[in-house]
Amino acid sequence: MTKTALNREYFLAFFIMWIFFYLFFPSWLLPVSTANRVLIYVVLWAFFLVNGGLFYKWNMSYVEEGLFKISKSRIFSFIRENRILAIVLLLFSALQVYPMFMPIRTGGDEAYHADNGLEILRVINIKIGQFLPIDFHWIFKLLIVSLIAIFIPIRRSKTKFGIASFIKKNKYLFIASLVILLLIIFIIVLKLPHFPRLHRFPPVSKLIHSFTYLLFFPTEFVVRFPQLIFTVLAAVFLFKTVSLCRERREALFAALTFLCLPSVIYFASDGELEAGVVFFIILISYFFLRHLKSGTHKDFILTIFFLGLGFLYKRPLLIMIPLICFFLFSRRFMKVDKSFQERFFYYLKFIWIGLVPIIPWLVITRFIPGRHYTSSMKNWYDPNIALIYLKDLPKSIGLFLALVLIISLIYCLIWKRDWLSKYYLTLFLLIYVLVTSDYWLYRFQRIEFRFAYYFSPSIAIFVSTIIFACLKKLKEEP
Repeated sequence: MTKTALNREYFLAFFIMWIFFYLFFPSWLLPVSTANRVLIYVVLWAFFLVNGGLFYKWNMSYVEEGLFKISKSRIFSFIRENRILAIVLLLFSALQVYPMFMPIRTGGDEAYHADNGLEILRVINIKIGQFLPIDFHWIFKLLIVSLIAIFIPIRRSKTKFGIASFIKKNKYLFIASLVILLLIIFIIVLKLPHFPRLHRFPPVSKLIHSFTYLLFFPTEFVVRFPQLIFTVLAAVFLFKTVSLCRERREALFAALTFLCLPSVIYFASDGELEAGVVFFIILISYFFLRHLKSGTHKDFILTIFFLGLGFLYKRPLLIMIPLICFFLFSRRFMKVDKSFQERFFYYLKFIWIGLVPIIPWLVITRFIPGRHYTSSMKNWYDPNIALIYLKDLPKSIGLFLALVLIISLIYCLIWKRDWLSKYYLTLFLLIYVLVTSDYWLYRFQRIEFRFAYYFSPSIAIFVSTIIFACLKKLKEEP
């Protein structure tokens, strides 16, 4: 592929994400007048077009390889090379099947998230029913067949003709068709009444639920299935993260430790969104740490891409921005030389691109009444509140693992001070500040078990570090 073609691939990945989650999904449908909705829609278009143009221009100087390289051969190769991990993940998934069929708790967040996807489908079905006497479920099935035709050309044909090749030859017609589709959706949705569920959480989780309901049917298992997938992928990328600077055996031990943590087991079969949050934390960390190690442009672009996508899944992923900025400063900017200015502006430009899908949602949700994250410094004045999550560790992971964690932290601070330990210790501290500063913690003075789950990647890495070091030492002794 030429450099222009590669740059176009990068541009389309970002631009499609922005358009899909803000314009195709009606994030602009606020409780304001019709004229103001039109204005918001136009402003979003302008914002994304301007920043899309800037990204295309900035990225041209650095692009060297394709953005996404996913193939069956690479997946099967990974499974063959890591059979133990694959077997453990298969057993872990099998053990989650039974609790995934248990009834959903009424009145809690699990029921709320389960109903979010149904709410979107109900609205779509009502609007389509005004024009076509057909259930949207079947329209979606037809759409899936069409997408398969787009991405899998008819291989038996001697000319290799397929819809994908047709789009490539008629790209301007295809773009015009997408714009017309967006305008049709805009006209249909424009005068709908605002419903609060639309903005209570960002759009990615809602669309995941809607998509799985349409592929299958809304049952307890289907509601919880995405979280199991997120947990399995989180373990895989935690393994890959530790493998960046340590032995593969230690990486395997970290992944196994992660899967054995009580919070991981619980949330893998729960319909709340926390397994997805932990997955995005690990995924963003993997690409960012790989960028710090190799300095490749592609890894940093993937970091900011999944940062935006993760935030549009759930807002706690915002904590990754100060973490990334801190490590960029400490590892990349401290060396002041001739390339200092170039590095500084490189990161400044692409961090801004990473903020493009984040800023509009932060602005839009300020128009929506409801709970927003509010910090309270009073939490830190009371030792009982300031230390509440630390005091809960023996209960949430067990007394033995809590003691091992403390020993491991001391070991990493004194002897194992590599960048992996420093990164995940900083992540642990930032998450602790975030959850401990929550106003609702001051009000109710009890921890949120789901927030404590965010510590699990750091806990798994530190616990596995000291245990693996001890086992290695014992093995070396005659």
